[in-house]
Amino acid sequence: MQREPVFFFAGLFLFFSLALNSPVLCEEGPLFQEGVRQYYAENYEEAIEIFQKLRAKGPGSSQVSFFLGMSYKQAGDFEEALPPLRESLTMQPPAKEAAVELAEVLYRLDDLPETKKWLALSEAYNTFPAKTAFLKGTILIKEEKIPEGIEALERAKRLDASYGQIVDYHIGIAHLANHDYDKAKERLNAVVAQDPLSDLASFARRYQDIVEERRQLERPVMMTLGIMGQYDTNMLQEPGSSDIPDLGKEKSLVMQTSFRLDYLPVFSGNGLFNAGFAIGNSLHERNSTTYDTLTGTFYAAPGYKFGRLAVNLSTNYTHTLKRDPSYKRYYEAYTVGPLFRFLLSQNQIVEAYGAYAKDSYCIDPGLPEEDQDNSGIESYVGWIRLFQNGGMANFKYGYSDKDADGENWSNRGHRFTANVIFPLRKAIQGQLGGDAFLKRYKNTHTIYDKTRKDQTYSAMAGLIWDVHKSVSLNALYNYIHVKSNIDLYDYTQHLYTIGLELKF
Repeated sequence: MQREPVFFFAGLFLFFSLALNSPVLCEEGPLFQEGVRQYYAENYEEAIEIFQKLRAKGPGSSQVSFFLGMSYKQAGDFEEALPPLRESLTMQPPAKEAAVELAEVLYRLDDLPETKKWLALSEAYNTFPAKTAFLKGTILIKEEKIPEGIEALERAKRLDASYGQIVDYHIGIAHLANHDYDKAKERLNAVVAQDPLSDLASFARRYQDIVEERRQLERPVMMTLGIMGQYDTNMLQEPGSSDIPDLGKEKSLVMQTSFRLDYLPVFSGNGLFNAGFAIGNSLHERNSTTYDTLTGTFYAAPGYKFGRLAVNLSTNYTHTLKRDPSYKRYYEAYTVGPLFRFLLSQNQIVEAYGAYAKDSYCIDPGLPEEDQDNSGIESYVGWIRLFQNGGMANFKYGYSDKDADGENWSNRGHRFTANVIFPLRKAIQGQLGGDAFLKRYKNTHTIYDKTRKDQTYSAMAGLIWDVHKSVSLNALYNYIHVKSNIDLYDYTQHLYTIGLELKF
């Protein structure tokens, strides 16, 4: 919050002049006057020492307590400022000017209930109405009461023109938070125009850039086209055991292309909705007539926001075609279930998800017990931490329970995932991630006569270079190792991927 404007200091000078004529301070007038002089010279430690001496002499005046509290406040010691400011309002006569100052101290200490209590008293006293209206506006905006907050800030500006720049700044930030980017831009431009060399103008310029970035990111319709080249060291997922016959040439180059259409409207109320469609194609250098795939995915997630809690009904459908040797139906799946997101703080989010899931394989399993068609539950809980530099950390624990048509494929699984995104340079981000999926099958395998246990470990490292707001270059390395007590399912795979994404 800015330093008190000239109007406020003029009021304090008038208050000081009246205080010197108070009978209570006649005897101590010179020392009190020296304390106020030190206060206005910004020698707050000296002022505190003087006012403490006056206060120690016994029951003093509200003016002494007021200036002691103000000295602590200006020195940045808000906790110490509270007792004398409160005291100045309970003495007779009360220092009415202390009400808004006490409210501001409590606001900085993030005690909103107490802040509003003393702010209401300041409104009743009608002391420094501009500052009172300004503080009230910032509180209302913090409580996400944007229209009421803007109205209070405008009133502060009308009452005292010296609040003009800081009021425009706060209103611009409020419009930004409310996704009203045209109004945000207009207010931030006004901040810069009023005093281009001020600190507020510098802050406003930064937010002007954020307005443009947000406008770009929050377009309701976004399209992404991806073109990637990949080297796969084990496309056949061939086991490492020498007891398993060689399945063929497992190393291959892969061309991956994808198109994604996302619809993410921003509502002014509490409604939420996002939906999208994606299609991807993988073309292999080797084994193309049996491994090339074409996959389409559709998702939708209508929802509603209850303060810090957002609830979505997340639905997803995936359909895959696979060559054999022409493209044929291979796999389809869908999930549906609630997703809960709770905002712990401005930079921390917790998630909880639970869904009914069904997977269908459109191929002949050969044996009934090898039928992989299944249904069951998928769930996870997660924690997301956002960093001011643009980085992010994400940790999840997932649980799944699937019953398959073939008794060899029913399983339960526990999954642990960690991902981190961090900036390296202005337009370059790094990615690191790891995943452990511990899966235990429910039945004794009909061929190998043992209960199958799989442990899938994967790790990734990548770079994202935003060469333009619409063009990104990506490089990614993935390591996958499946450790199974049945050799047929035990394999290691390395994936090296590089390519670009175009965003429209």
